[in-house]
Amino acid sequence: MKPRLPEPLHPQPLASHSLPRPESPDPASRRPEPPVEPPEATPSHPAARRNLEPPRATPRALCCSEPPTVRSNPVA
Repeated sequence: MKPRLPEPLHPQPLASHSLPRPESPDPASRRPEPPVEPPEATPSHPAARRNLEPPRATPRALCCSEPPTVRSNPVA
């Protein structure tokens, strides 16, 4: 009985974590993709650097101001 408890407990957290994990990589992968392309094609473009800087410099503003936008992008 004791060994069975840890077994279901582990699979449960893993399963719940597996769902949120894929969701995180999805938006995270999509975010770097667009920004990574501009810098590569035009590393001298200030617009590309500014686009990467604001989101990373103000993660709180994006989280509070762009929660629906960020979720809409990956969801769509």
